[in-house]
Amino acid sequence: MYIKTKTLIIIAFLLCVPLSSVFAARSCDNNGSSDNDLNYKDRGDRCEGIHPQLVGAYDIELISAIANYREPTNSLPNFFKLKFCLPKRFGKVHVKVRELEYEHFYRMTNPDISSNKGCGNFFQWPTATVIRKLKGLKMFNLGVLVRLDEQRPNVKEKVAPVIFYHGKSPNNISGYSFTFKTKKDARLKYSIRNEHTKRKVLMEKDFSLKKGNKPFQINWDNAPTKSGFYKLILKGYFVRNNEHIRQSVRFYHQPSIH
Repeated sequence: MYIKTKTLIIIAFLLCVPLSSVFAARSCDNNGSSDNDLNYKDRGDRCEGIHPQLVGAYDIELISAIANYREPTNSLPNFFKLKFCLPKRFGKVHVKVRELEYEHFYRMTNPDISSNKGCGNFFQWPTATVIRKLKGLKMFNLGVLVRLDEQRPNVKEKVAPVIFYHGKSPNNISGYSFTFKTKKDARLKYSIRNEHTKRKVLMEKDFSLKKGNKPFQINWDNAPTKSGFYKLILKGYFVRNNEHIRQSVRFYHQPSIH
């Protein structure tokens, strides 16, 4: 009798409460008070604001994957824009914008953006709400990352590199810039391969010493003219204890932007 009564109460509650109240459309996880207008919180179509980060939480972390397209900026634009291409529609895409080196602890995530085949995946947000109020924060202090399916960092990342711009989107993309951090000093090397011809190395390089918790970039400036999935493999070891580290990034390359 108790079980039946409890079940009826739950059903009644679900019937009376709107689904929007049970399943929140966006969780901004502000980890504290939102009294300060600059704090990270729901801005209507995105989560944005100041959000303290854990430093050195992962052995190695991908923090940005963007196309090698850089518009000149003499002053802070009114809007930042991002666009990315996909070979098909994915169930979930997770967008994260943050500083490459923490100063203000700015973050923008979870925008209202669709996941569609092609290059029509687009979002823009105003700089006036938060960015303009953070002294010294410029467009290219920021890293942009679009993860496919998975939301959290992973040793096997799958991403869609982003065109990050403020005016006009380019017609073609010939390369990318990937930014990483390690939690401790490390020696690394990397290679880039075509996903369909895994044995063919398109680019390979050994790094000198990389300082812990300092961003470093891998630039690929001669991407092929054929679209498809490619893989960046990064491996090495921590200097202090020779512990091995490895990271792979599977990414979609679309040279012609429609």
